[in-house]
Amino acid sequence: MMPLLRARQEKPSWTPTRWKSAVLLQLLGLIALFVVFIQIRDEKTEAHSLGGSSIRSKKLLPWRPGLLDIHHLQVGSSVSSFVIMPDGTTALIDCGDLNVQQALRDWKAMGPPFDSLNLRSPHPNDSKTPAGWVVEYLEEFWPKSTQQQPSSKQKKTLDYLLVTHFHADHIGDGSPRQTDRSKSSSGNYILSGIPELVSKVNVKKIIDRGSPMNKEADHIAMEDATIKNYLQFMEENQDFISFEQFQVGSADQVKMQRRPHDYDFHIRVLKSNLQVVAIPHDPHHPAKDDITQVKTIENSGDSSTAEHAAHGDENTMSAAFVFEYGNFRYYEGGDQEIIRSKNGDIVLDTIGPTASAAGKVDVATLNHHGHGVSKEYLTDIDPLIMILQGWSSDQPPKRSIEMIASMPYKTNDKSTIPRKIFATDMFQNRLDEFGPELSKLFASTSGHTVVRVHPPPPKEDKTEPQMFEVLVLDGNRKIKAHHGHFPVRRTER
Repeated sequence: MMPLLRARQEKPSWTPTRWKSAVLLQLLGLIALFVVFIQIRDEKTEAHSLGGSSIRSKKLLPWRPGLLDIHHLQVGSSVSSFVIMPDGTTALIDCGDLNVQQALRDWKAMGPPFDSLNLRSPHPNDSKTPAGWVVEYLEEFWPKSTQQQPSSKQKKTLDYLLVTHFHADHIGDGSPRQTDRSKSSSGNYILSGIPELVSKVNVKKIIDRGSPMNKEADHIAMEDATIKNYLQFMEENQDFISFEQFQVGSADQVKMQRRPHDYDFHIRVLKSNLQVVAIPHDPHHPAKDDITQVKTIENSGDSSTAEHAAHGDENTMSAAFVFEYGNFRYYEGGDQEIIRSKNGDIVLDTIGPTASAAGKVDVATLNHHGHGVSKEYLTDIDPLIMILQGWSSDQPPKRSIEMIASMPYKTNDKSTIPRKIFATDMFQNRLDEFGPELSKLFASTSGHTVVRVHPPPPKEDKTEPQMFEVLVLDGNRKIKAHHGHFPVRRTER
């Protein structure tokens, strides 16, 4: 009997104290589950607020259908932008590779002010060329949701490569002095910039401003070694790549390839060579329709500078285009500039006519690394966000930043706020020269700059604005800064 009695004595008794403990444990468990739920919810909220980026990993979440992503790359003395359209169609704007050491020697021989300039080496380091870093960037951010999902061993295929103009920082230095770059398998051209890119990435179509190979008239003498290298590259690749000349006014030449009817997205060619859309931007004009009114930008004056301007400068020949997604608008103008005579008179201005054709936008690249800013640019294009694609210690000039500071952005409610400048690269001494007030305009002075545009709200929703945001990535392509969301400019279209 004793064991049984002992067993009965040891049976737990559910006293009020024990009941309270059990209930308390259950409450603690529920609280723990609630905390986990809040953390998951907050993580999702944070990911949304960072444009699809995770705060914990600081990685930009992948593109998904419906997003427009425009990546402005920091890869050294090169200009290059990677575009993923809302349906996954891909485009690269320019891919340069400047021979930094040779350029420094050339500029030093020219004397002041060029002899004091400094240029950026390949970024983040010189283990790859600028084009090599571009290819690695494409590998990381290639749209995974498209039909084209090559394995890691397969070459990716760009739908478009858009070439604004034929300068080395936009197409690659092809001069014989570029001795540390490989040659093509034929040995006839140097793999620098675009030719190197195409050796590592397939490209369906390259569109540029035209060349003698296209049987089009050209105002620039094709004696430059870099241009000759590009032409030789074209000659040997025309059986594999479709080469076209920009069609000024077209909204159909560069278009979505996978689901073109699912999204209200269009790219209009505004200018190429000295041909530009002749009418000012009209928000009532359907974005999908071509504009046939085109004019030639004329020079003024009769000086020797005017004679030079009549034949053009490679920068003034730059192509320009506008992206439209819903009410969001983005401007890319290459190296548009103003040519002046020795006494300062304007002889040729491609900035003003291009700005008039573009109309107001939300985001714009600064023409010619910041050198191509004018009152007409700020009045007609009037962007809130400006992207400076820099690589030299003289970029941007102080007068451009002073002009931007003096002409603030007007919001939808007619109030004014400072514009925001995002520089992919900028030398610190340049920023120091501007002083504290002008420096406040720079939201970032280093890093890949990603503009992520969200889909337009349903048409029946008249209150919800379309939004976009700007994310800055470091050399490891991790998020180091986020700005936005910004509402797009209200238009009547």
